[in-house]
Amino acid sequence: KNIPICISVENDVDGKLTSAFSESTASLGFRSTDDKSARYILSATVHLERSDTSDGKTTRCRYNISTYILDFETNQQLAPFTATGREGHISYEEAKNRAIKSAEAKIRKDFKKSFSDYLKTIVVE
Repeated sequence: KNIPICISVENDVDGKLTSAFSESTASLGFRSTDDKSARYILSATVHLERSDTSDGKTTRCRYNISTYILDFETNQQLAPFTATGREGHISYEEAKNRAIKSAEAKIRKDFKKSFSDYLKTIVVE
């Protein structure tokens, strides 16, 4: 049986990061739902920040992802996860696209492993 989880990603403009979280949790036995009253809510925030090199030839986009899973029944924040990275290009839009792709990859690999490791520590009564 799949466990319902509502996935909420703040500042995910095109839904790619939400999809990455959804795929990662689905592979671990969870089912994404839009029901905000679900027992489990994956709450994530994504920040993108522009920076330019001193010579002006490269524009960078730094990303920060911060997430946890809220258990509404116990009101506990479970399985915290953070990821950061930076991508560059001559245009900010391309640097931003690369940063989002890199963030997606970190979610699919690192978040999935982190959440899987967390689930292995839970004792089910």
